[in-house]
Amino acid sequence: MDRVEELIRKLRDSYWVNRGVAAEELGQIKDMRAVEPLISALKDRVWNVRAAAAKALGEIKDARAVVPLISALKDWNEDVREAAREALIKIGKEAVEPLISTLEDSDGYVRRAAVRALGEIKDMRAVEPLISALRDSDKEVRAAAREALGKINPNWASSEEAKRQVPYFISALRDRNGDVREAAREALIKIGKEAVEPLISALRDSDKDVRNAAAEALGEIKDTRAVVPLISALKDWNEDVREAAREALIKIGKEAVEPLISALRDSDEDVRRAAVRALGEIKDLRAVAPLISALKDSNEYVRRAAALALGKRRNIKAVEALISALRDSNAYVRWTSASALGEIKDTRAVGPLISALKDSNEYVRRAAAVALGKIGDIKAVDALILALKDNNGYVRYAAAVALGYIGDFRAVKALVSATEDDNEYVRRAAKWALAKIKKAFDSD
Repeated sequence: MDRVEELIRKLRDSYWVNRGVAAEELGQIKDMRAVEPLISALKDRVWNVRAAAAKALGEIKDARAVVPLISALKDWNEDVREAAREALIKIGKEAVEPLISTLEDSDGYVRRAAVRALGEIKDMRAVEPLISALRDSDKEVRAAAREALGKINPNWASSEEAKRQVPYFISALRDRNGDVREAAREALIKIGKEAVEPLISALRDSDKDVRNAAAEALGEIKDTRAVVPLISALKDWNEDVREAAREALIKIGKEAVEPLISALRDSDEDVRRAAVRALGEIKDLRAVAPLISALKDSNEYVRRAAALALGKRRNIKAVEALISALRDSNAYVRWTSASALGEIKDTRAVGPLISALKDSNEYVRRAAAVALGKIGDIKAVDALILALKDNNGYVRYAAAVALGYIGDFRAVKALVSATEDDNEYVRRAAKWALAKIKKAFDSD
């Protein structure tokens, strides 16, 4: 009896340690006669022996072991499962087709192990099945598929296989499982330009979740073909879809500016408001004049959005128009305009903002006080001192803070009185302002 036959006999030894040692040594010898006995050993009652048998089969690399090793991926013991996966990787190309079939297994761990093994084998036959696995219901399988594809072909997203999968990913956007929808969205983004036209079509889907995901994906891809369809999506009945479309246009950026400017003339007020907000975020100089014109829009929400956008832009060309907007019939527009003037910090706004401290709306008065503090012109000191007596605590608080920022000594007496205000926040603001003024004078 030669050594191989002796070791095969020991695989049936009553002592499990002897069985394990025999399996290990057979793997070192790599004799084909050991394949079937080692396959049988994959069902040994002791997990150590099963793991040793799997490792040995990986060393021998005989295709007969592939299916039994795939079955071993379902073993209750993690070490056995890992040994089986490693063995399949060592067997290599002969294991590819059976592993691809295993991607349909009902067990998430088995699918994940198969994906990881395919990634290590690096056979191009696995690319399309792995792209399909990006739609798997198990997030760990999807993550493993992304990693495996990167190992096989870092440019998989531009492959013909990926292009063929686009309709399936679009369909997956309708899946009831949110994780699957997200995985499909990420895959479409990765595929990029080849997915643009199908995603544009998906903006008209009857399912709001599909429309939302399509808008988000188009924003990440940043293809200019999507601009006009995304502007149309600003009319969607669903607020989330409209917001996703607006965010997408912002991400596309400068290429969306002219179409968005045109959208400011749309008959739908939601479209005009969304266009204004997007232009405010993109920050292109071409948008300044149209945004100034939008301060006269018939819809108060559009006017308010325009004031907010101009404040973000901080362009001095908007100052006169924003000063005029301090007289708008809508308090929210006046409030936002005052805030915008504070962001621009142009001294031309000081007088009008002082007048706004007498506005009938407390939010406007507070915004005016805050803006005057940001501009920091001493011409506002007397008016802000008077605002310390306003009947609204928030206005008094803003006035105290503004006086602290301006740092004029004339405000000290009034601020000392304000330290006894019945509002705790006003008292704190007054004390802070006094300390700030003192510090400024001490440093001089």
